[in-house]
Amino acid sequence: IRTYGQGGGVCIYARPNISCTRRPDLESADIELITTEIQTTNNPKGSFFLSCFHRPPKSSPDNQFFAALDDVFEKLTDKTMILTGDFNAKHRKWCHTDPITPKGQKLKDLTEEHNLTQLCSQPTHLNNSGCPASLLDLIFTNSPEISDEPEVLPPISDHLPVTVETHFHTNTYRPPREHSVRWD
Repeated sequence: IRTYGQGGGVCIYARPNISCTRRPDLESADIELITTEIQTTNNPKGSFFLSCFHRPPKSSPDNQFFAALDDVFEKLTDKTMILTGDFNAKHRKWCHTDPITPKGQKLKDLTEEHNLTQLCSQPTHLNNSGCPASLLDLIFTNSPEISDEPEVLPPISDHLPVTVETHFHTNTYRPPREHSVRWD
């Protein structure tokens, strides 16, 4: 998805037996975002949408970024959604030790306008001395009851991996089994 610069990027992996479809119509050429629709058996809306996002720390212009993100939120308003990724925006509402940056304030205002809840509460980014310092990797949803508390894992880079489990049952299928015959 990234067409410029170095680092960052987005990707969603799904096990082969999970019924999911990439939804480019719910993405934007102006931001690093990938969206999938995952079929479920216990969601009244039939499926949920998982989006992964990356905002480079020095990306610009900010107005274009927030307008593109707002457009994606508008398209997903009536759908069950989870948006996760590296937002490079800080706000005390999400982590009490973080300062409030202008980008963090804009993101907080935008997500509150769309009734999104941020789930992660632990720092996910290491400072230069290797200590957890700030919360940059966020998980937003319009249905906080669908998941457990996110878990922050040990570092694999300057960002700590974050996992979250949902309470959905996915539509799964089994690939056809191959049959072989031994003629011994």
